[in-house]
Amino acid sequence: MIELAKERDIPRLRQIWKACFGDPDSYLDFYFSNGFPLFKTLVDWEEGEIASMLTVVPAFYQKDGECFDAAYLYAVGTAPEQRGKGAASRLLSETHEFLRKSGIKAAALFPAEEGLYRFYERLGYRSCFSVCEVRLRREECRNAGCAVDSCGKDLFLEQSAGFLSVQPVAMKFAAKSLGYFYDEIAATEGEILWIAGTALQGYAVCYKIKGTLVVKETNLRREQLESCAAALMNRFGADELFARIPADPGGPAVRHGMLCVLDSELERLWPDGMPGYMNLVLD
Repeated sequence: MIELAKERDIPRLRQIWKACFGDPDSYLDFYFSNGFPLFKTLVDWEEGEIASMLTVVPAFYQKDGECFDAAYLYAVGTAPEQRGKGAASRLLSETHEFLRKSGIKAAALFPAEEGLYRFYERLGYRSCFSVCEVRLRREECRNAGCAVDSCGKDLFLEQSAGFLSVQPVAMKFAAKSLGYFYDEIAATEGEILWIAGTALQGYAVCYKIKGTLVVKETNLRREQLESCAAALMNRFGADELFARIPADPGGPAVRHGMLCVLDSELERLWPDGMPGYMNLVLD
């Protein structure tokens, strides 16, 4: 039986989450205090117990100047003892029907591991999003004298919305979703920075992971990122930078998320040769 999770279900949801994703209790404390009340969590009950779960994050899908109501599906997980019984497939299929009845035209998700792409393909998803990966070392970068400072939430929301609005194909997030992302980044030792220099201004969502500065999203172009990379690395005490930026048509790219068009009359929503962009996600 599929239904919306309630606050009383949180202990079981935490149990499944830990088994599937291994996140620390500090993150789960933050998520279930801030994200759970904000988003919808759907669960599949089997034999009197929650067998699988997923969260629906409000979003918009943009293609060729049109924008459609969409959903980003997050934390799709099944209890270890229920795996292999079709619980996740049932939950996703019924979630799709729930979304259709709510007027949602497309759903997107980011598989937790490479091997899951094939599983989601069987449920109607296609690999429609990609990114270009940029790797820079300190000795490759010139110091362009950029100023780096914290980026406030309102500025981030404005800049992120503007950045995504010019992408030909993209998954965009509602303001309340982006606001949660901002708070989650701060709560998980990340930082959203504002970079200003000669002929460039932009934001970068940054984490330091095992000595590498990881830029999860930025609205700077590659050449702009190269010119401010040294300043960013100086702030984090890193000697290497890794970033994901929108892929150019025909350029180097790695797949980065999947799309399912839920409305059979909107086949035009599938990207046709143009790489879609979906990067700053809960993953």
